[in-house]
Amino acid sequence: MHPLVKLAKDTLKSLFTDEEPELPDGYEDEQGCFVTLTKDGELRGCIGYVTSDQPLKKGVKDATEAAAKNDPRFPPVREEELEDITVEVSVLSKPRRVQTNEPTKKLQAFNPGETGLIIQRGWKSGLLLPQVFDEDTPAEEAMRMTCQKAGLPPDAWKQPETGVYTFTATAYHE
Repeated sequence: MHPLVKLAKDTLKSLFTDEEPELPDGYEDEQGCFVTLTKDGELRGCIGYVTSDQPLKKGVKDATEAAAKNDPRFPPVREEELEDITVEVSVLSKPRRVQTNEPTKKLQAFNPGETGLIIQRGWKSGLLLPQVFDEDTPAEEAMRMTCQKAGLPPDAWKQPETGVYTFTATAYHE
């Protein structure tokens, strides 16, 4: 099991005990990460940080706790669910802003199955990890999905005042 996945699993268990999870050696770089919890193949929680000013291992621990307890889409994880929950840890590259206002070029910056998207306008922001898109996802559909996650109109990505960012992620599973 990858050390970051083990850390996430141990963090979940620690929510119901007095034991603190042991942080693995290394993983000191300040990187964004997301922790995704699934149960029976369905999303059960997903929280993370696009960028970070703390070591990756601390980010994974914090994101795991938040995904288990604070994802507003789900009730907090219960102890009896732990053995049915699967963990995925995604380590993000630094997001890169697509430096164009031309919609066609924004579409070309997205590579389905390899890049994730962040769409941002004002205080509204939506992020979808690369794993959300398969290799056949049309770029325009990915842009619409990310806009909707941000609470923006589906075509907001076309507007000059909307920032479009791409990033990659390395995902570690159980």
